Amino acid sequence: MSENPVIPPAYCPNCGRIVAPDWEICPDCGVSIKTGEYITNVPTPVSHMVPIEPEPALRCKRCGRGLKPNWESCPDCGTIMDYVEPKPTIQTDNHTPAQSAKPDLPVRSNTGWIIALGITSAVFLFLLIISLVKMGVNTSRQQQTDRSLRNLRQTATNSASEYMVNIEQLESTIAAIESEKIDLENNFQATLTAQEDNFHTTMVEYYFQNAVNVYGPEAGDLLHEEDGYIKTNWANLDIENGIIAATFTNPYDSWQNDWDYGFMFRNTGSNLQYRIVVTSDSTWDLIFANDDDRPVIASGNLDNLNLGENEKNAIMVIFSNDYGSLSVNGEFVSTFDLSGKLESGNVCVATGFFDGNELEGYSTDYVDFMVWELP
Repeated sequence: MSENPVIPPAYCPNCGRIVAPDWEICPDCGVSIKTGEYITNVPTPVSHMVPIEPEPALRCKRCGRGLKPNWESCPDCGTIMDYVEPKPTIQTDNHTPAQSAKPDLPVRSNTGWIIALGITSAVFLFLLIISLVKMGVNTSRQQQTDRSLRNLRQTATNSASEYMVNIEQLESTIAAIESEKIDLENNFQATLTAQEDNFHTTMVEYYFQNAVNVYGPEAGDLLHEEDGYIKTNWANLDIENGIIAATFTNPYDSWQNDWDYGFMFRNTGSNLQYRIVVTSDSTWDLIFANDDDRPVIASGNLDNLNLGENEKNAIMVIFSNDYGSLSVNGEFVSTFDLSGKLESGNVCVATGFFDGNELEGYSTDYVDFMVWELP
């Protein structure tokens, strides 16, 4: 029997492993081996020579290379794969060895698709569950919000009702207080008026007890002329303190035209006196004439003034030092301050104090024009 031929040994340039001359990759370290790189100049013992091996028992699934059981990768293509056993050689009828079948290519498995589909389904199911949970949570929160809103509306309604009840009670209380206040004011005003009337009556009685009649009673008329001047009838007296009284007849109805009449007292010259005037608009004024300065220093309303044509109004004025008072038709009207002019002077009845309060052809008649002097 002949001996197997031997091939000189070669080594991997990286790890020193003995490799076959036709290997392109070291099966131990996976380094690529190019032709000529694995031959070294170091003498190698004969015992290291690699004999030619028979047909390998395992082959690479990718390239069909013969492999050993302990190899981790294919020395030709470097693929780490499962091994397949080589197919047996088929002999033809003429005993010519048949060509070896092509190595089996790796079969693609559907396991990855199944796993991916399973993962996708699991993710979708997980997302669906999360969505349903969120919907449930949102629904629960919405229900809680609706309940809270209903509770708030009910609370607000109850509060509004209580507030309205409190407001009504408060308004009722305020109305009662206002009514009581008005009653008190009316009572006070009535009491004050009564006291003033009593005081005035007492003062009038006192003044008349000490008064001396120095003029009248006289009657006359004051002809209307639209000339811008006041029409007067003077008593030609010079008194500081006194009482003046007269009864005037209205020249025409107040709706036909305005009219006025009254007295001047403490007159010391042209436009230097006090003027007390009643007018057809049911008001009265106390004017302090001081040349061109003629301020109204007191005024008020008259509730008992007669306004019809030929109706009569009795007027009385008391002036004593700085005190003055007015009475109309026997009723006390008001007091006023006369401290601005204390000099003695003349007194008169007058009409036409204000422009437009006269009509041509008419006259203001008066009777019982009297003057009393006070000490």
